[in-house]
Amino acid sequence: MNQSIKHPSQEFLKRISNIFHPLEDGSFFINHNCFLVSNQTVKTNQIYLLFDYSGNSVSRIIPFSLEDVLIVGDFIMVVGIDIVSGEELGRNEYLVDNEGCSFKLVDFDYLKDLINKSEVKHYCA
Repeated sequence: MNQSIKHPSQEFLKRISNIFHPLEDGSFFINHNCFLVSNQTVKTNQIYLLFDYSGNSVSRIIPFSLEDVLIVGDFIMVVGIDIVSGEELGRNEYLVDNEGCSFKLVDFDYLKDLINKSEVKHYCA
């Protein structure tokens, strides 16, 4: 069976440009609640922490080497490698109107800033 790949329309790309778009340096701008990253930018071949959620609780934290970010239908998908096990992993979430996250991708700068804010709040309160 011959199936052609459906490329996103210009209208779709324009509609999501404030949420997701590739940047000239090969990185991706992502303004999405499941991506806790500095400057709302992710880069392939960078190390992140991948938080898996079960309900409202973190179920796993995985050191994750990002290989690609894809838009598949109404979903944003990350693909990468679990650095500890070597297993290839993929996660996806609704791109628009997302109300929760089954995963969060977190960079170390964002995490460092979050920890510093928490400590300042704790010790200066």
